[in-house]
Amino acid sequence: MLENLRIALKKQRRLILIFFLTIFLPALSLSIFGIRAIKNEKFRQAKQLENEYRREAARLKSLISTEFRELELLLQNLAESQAFKDRDEKTIANIVRVQVANNPLVETVFFCYEHGEPRFPAFLPVPREPSLPTRSVLPGPVQKTLDKAQEQEFTAKNYRRAINLYRDVRRLTKNQDIQAQALYSEARCLVKLERYAEAIEIFEKIDRDDSEAVTLSGLPLALAARLQTVQCYQALNDIPTALKKGLDLYGDIIQMRWTLSEAQFKTYTGLVEEAIEEILAENPAAPPTERWSDQYARLKTLLQDKNAEWAVISAIRQEVVPDLRRRQTVPQVILPIRYSKTIGNRTFLILASWIVEGPEEEPIGLIGLKIRDGFLLNNVLSEAAAKDLTKGQTEVVVSDLEGKVLLGKEDLSAERATITEFFDDNFPPWKMEFFGTKAKFGIASIKSSFYFWTILTLVVVLTFGAVLIARTIAHEIEILKLKSDFVSSVSHEFKTPLTSIKALAERLQ
Repeated sequence: MLENLRIALKKQRRLILIFFLTIFLPALSLSIFGIRAIKNEKFRQAKQLENEYRREAARLKSLISTEFRELELLLQNLAESQAFKDRDEKTIANIVRVQVANNPLVETVFFCYEHGEPRFPAFLPVPREPSLPTRSVLPGPVQKTLDKAQEQEFTAKNYRRAINLYRDVRRLTKNQDIQAQALYSEARCLVKLERYAEAIEIFEKIDRDDSEAVTLSGLPLALAARLQTVQCYQALNDIPTALKKGLDLYGDIIQMRWTLSEAQFKTYTGLVEEAIEEILAENPAAPPTERWSDQYARLKTLLQDKNAEWAVISAIRQEVVPDLRRRQTVPQVILPIRYSKTIGNRTFLILASWIVEGPEEEPIGLIGLKIRDGFLLNNVLSEAAAKDLTKGQTEVVVSDLEGKVLLGKEDLSAERATITEFFDDNFPPWKMEFFGTKAKFGIASIKSSFYFWTILTLVVVLTFGAVLIARTIAHEIEILKLKSDFVSSVSHEFKTPLTSIKALAERLQ
């Protein structure tokens, strides 16, 4: 068999040589160049995709920077306005509500002067300074009558006498805060006398006519009066009215009708909650309890949001403002500030501008705002990223510098990103990672290449030529085998009679 193969190859040597030189070597060379061309094409496409991603990243960064620059320009214009220079808080509050607070990117606005406490005009109403003077400067007859009234109420428990004395206090002064405070004390005595209907009339009068009145500590008198009203209706067993008044008061506190500190806010919402829950618990069948319960549940949800805002306010007051004040140097006056800090599990993105009274003067305060990072991520960035990128072929993942995914698919974080980009000035302190799908350079991409079809054609030609030569050699081997078999048969046919003749010859011999 091997001998036949060797002979066949020797006979077809010319054909094999022609195939090798004219078909195999050119096809092999072209295939090698085609494979290299496919690799180059793949690299070119990868580079093209990378450039597309970098352009997209630059577009997103430009979009964010534009949003920030607009806010910074607005802050600078506000800081240069006369209201901020004059420290006119009421005008400032109106300007902020109109020009800044409605921007969905702005979570809260604050301003402060020198070492004063920060103000939050879009969140808290401007506090009213009490007109009620201190005890040391109260007019003599007023102070003397007030002391007697308080002694009769709290020590002697003579509430009727105390009511008359509080009325005398109201006649002796024209100060509205003192009159409102005396009127409130009169109603309080009526409650102790269980004359609830009369007390309600006075409490409602205070809420209606003296809604701006405050105590010495600055606590709104109308707030305390309305809380007392709820308790009076409860004592009169007028449950529907008590619930309605309580829920209305609860909503007004949550909507920040009055200027309260965080402690006062939480104290009074807690007091109103206790009153409402007590009424609901003691009167489960009071009509329409279900509607009151639903309204109460909605208000409690709003309270959770408001408490979250209080947490932001507290963080700005305790962490952000002290840091910004440490930057208060003359060379930075004309420059807006971009400040970021992680407090708890939240990222605070702050834009601020200094308030100056004139050129070359040191700042007298600052105005700033906190960016709503959730809106920035889920609305601005998300919508902009999804606008131009090919759907299903590209994923953008935004994460903080520690790797926590803020936007996009978390399961992609283990893969290698095509590109990674950071925002200008590292503000926000996030990174953008662009991931291209594997199908981008897979079989589908290769099949669309000219070189792929060229190589495939060459492989077909090579295969056809190899099969043709193999068949020719196989045919030659078959012919050689037939010749060999014929010779063997003829030899056998001659050998048998010769062997018989030889045997007979030997036997005759």
